[in-house]
Amino acid sequence: MTGCSRTRGGQVPAVPGADSWVRVLFAVIAAIYILQLFVPDPFLGAARFDESFYHLPTVRLFQQRGLVEAAKNYPSATTPLYHIIMAAVYGRIPDLWLRLAWVAVTLASGWLLFQHLLHDPRTAGSLAPIAVTIAFLASPTVRGAAAYFVTDGLSLQLTIASLFLLRKSNAELPSPGRVSAGAALVTAYASFYARQYYLWVPVYVTHRLLSGCNRTGRAVVAAASAALLLPAVALFLTWGRATPPRVWEAHTGTDILISVPTTLSFIGIFVLPAFALALRDLFSDWVYNRPAWARRAVLGGIGGLVVYVGLLLGAGFQIQEYVARILGALKGLGLAGTILFLVPSYCALVVLVRWFAIDGRRQLWWIVFMLPFTASGYLCLRYFDPAVMLFLFLVATPRDAERIARSRLVWFYPAFSVSYSVGRFL
Repeated sequence: MTGCSRTRGGQVPAVPGADSWVRVLFAVIAAIYILQLFVPDPFLGAARFDESFYHLPTVRLFQQRGLVEAAKNYPSATTPLYHIIMAAVYGRIPDLWLRLAWVAVTLASGWLLFQHLLHDPRTAGSLAPIAVTIAFLASPTVRGAAAYFVTDGLSLQLTIASLFLLRKSNAELPSPGRVSAGAALVTAYASFYARQYYLWVPVYVTHRLLSGCNRTGRAVVAAASAALLLPAVALFLTWGRATPPRVWEAHTGTDILISVPTTLSFIGIFVLPAFALALRDLFSDWVYNRPAWARRAVLGGIGGLVVYVGLLLGAGFQIQEYVARILGALKGLGLAGTILFLVPSYCALVVLVRWFAIDGRRQLWWIVFMLPFTASGYLCLRYFDPAVMLFLFLVATPRDAERIARSRLVWFYPAFSVSYSVGRFL
């Protein structure tokens, strides 16, 4: 992109001795990924179901009717980039080779994520690059997209590629930086065209590029963004909503008083380490620094929880029908389950307010991240896993993210990926 500047700063040292054992770890993960192509993983049943009932039928529809006609209405709720790519190759290349190709792309995106975190000053020199990468590659959402023909993986892979290229464009000399910047913008929009929930990626990348360019560069970025947005405008005008008509009932009929707290509940799972840090700071204030203030904060927090839950229950909040597994299990507990469901929602709200107070306007990007979810009537954990983790460490980057990265709390994320796998099975 013409006229884009670069940020200052040199290379950040890698974790000492990391190269050899990281390569061994990636080799082990690759073996597991390949094994699951031959020995079905019971933890990936949701991906297997979605392949058969939504995504392969959509791919075949694009093959039979062509791009323009098929894009008007199809069984998948996602924007159609994945299905367009698959329509070009499915049936022409053996299934096994296609699945191996997706395994390779997934592992490559994991390596890009590792490299990004390894050279980020906020996480360099910590175990966060490897812990977050393990969490990403162990996620059943990511593994399912490598083993089966589903859309969840492509949007995540393109997001990682776009943010990696964005960082690269800021670190290079102006000429090659223009190439990286252009590639970052294209891949950012591509992630959105793989899944609507990734609207935040092109918005964020466009903003960053506009902020780093002179007047000429900003004009080029704005023109390119406008051109890349045109297919979305055409799609949404054709559909009449943000999804194909065939899935309107499930995906676009919602109440914001349900979708916002539900979105916060899912985010709340991934910010639990930050909530633990907040409690640790509060305890320190109580014992050592400001005991009176800490007592007021505790009472205010408990009072806020009561008010939050009371207002939502009074407004008729209910756990969505489609919320399943980890948080969905609370549906069977009646009113008590609904209250428990809202606890992580409130925790997320507290953490986001804390981050805004400490870190400033950058944390408003969480609103952009959440926006597409608030319009959805179908929310489940795999839409947030591992997207929230990536957003936390690569985009929002509050000070707590660095504290998590440099503490044992960072291992919460790989542990959660494993427990989420088991939870999906059970």
